Amino acid sequence: MSEYKQFEFINIKTNNRIMNTCNPNELSSDYEINNLPYYFNPVFFNKEVFSKYKINKEKYEIDSNYIKEKNEWVLRYYTTNDEEQIFVQLRDLSFIPSKEQDYWKSFNELPSSKMSQDSIKNFILGKWTESNDLTQLKINLRNFPKCTIENEELSVWTEPQIKNQHKLDNLNYVKLNTTIEWEFEIQTLYLNIIDGFNTKTINRIAKKRGCYKKEHKSLKQLENCLTNLKEIPSTEVKQIMEPLFELNKYRSKVISHTTGETYPDENLQINFKRLISNLKISISFLSSIIEHGFFNFEDAD
Repeated sequence: MSEYKQFEFINIKTNNRIMNTCNPNELSSDYEINNLPYYFNPVFFNKEVFSKYKINKEKYEIDSNYIKEKNEWVLRYYTTNDEEQIFVQLRDLSFIPSKEQDYWKSFNELPSSKMSQDSIKNFILGKWTESNDLTQLKINLRNFPKCTIENEELSVWTEPQIKNQHKLDNLNYVKLNTTIEWEFEIQTLYLNIIDGFNTKTINRIAKKRGCYKKEHKSLKQLENCLTNLKEIPSTEVKQIMEPLFELNKYRSKVISHTTGETYPDENLQINFKRLISNLKISISFLSSIIEHGFFNFEDAD
């Protein structure tokens, strides 16, 4: 790369506000004695920098720590406590093309938010942090167990084979608090979670347990199966089913704009983060019930 852009930041060596290039050859390591800023100096940006990447998921991938242009470049980022800003290491900005640096420079700000505790551990102390709820939800889904009915392994839930921008790998937190972004992520959640439930398997389990109701669809039928289990407290059934019903309602009633249902009466970032946290618990509890064999049946009808 022949051209490196300058960015504004607080120089942690001197605590002064400066403009400096991200050129690695003009930065200092922590063991060098010179007047150059550290290569790991944090540079802050308005969260709106995500806009370009969120609207083109065919070209870009975003996870909780990285933004990636497929087969081109990767940039690691960190979040602030209020999630209004993100920050990156000064040197890391040199890893993206000059044109991309120009884009990031347009969102460059001085810090107005505090670093989150996870970011401090990861960015400053170099320690690994626990995976967030979204990462754990993806892990739980991809490790979802099977049940056995009459010596046949069957899936209550299977990851849908989605090849477009709504695939599970592209699922991310709502970052900009816009209805368009929230709808996109809700749609992605719905397609990967609700559409993954196997109606035939759930109906078969319901018939085995004697709680099958012909008029019920997969989610309601699953609730019948769980409620029928005397070993499972009603509070746990509620923790499993309520997030699934909530997601289903958002997709079928709010996003459709045909039922009069309005958007959640709370910040959409907070709403989505809460939903992800609850879905993580839901899928974890449901997996545990299946792993313990409550949906296994040995005898034939």
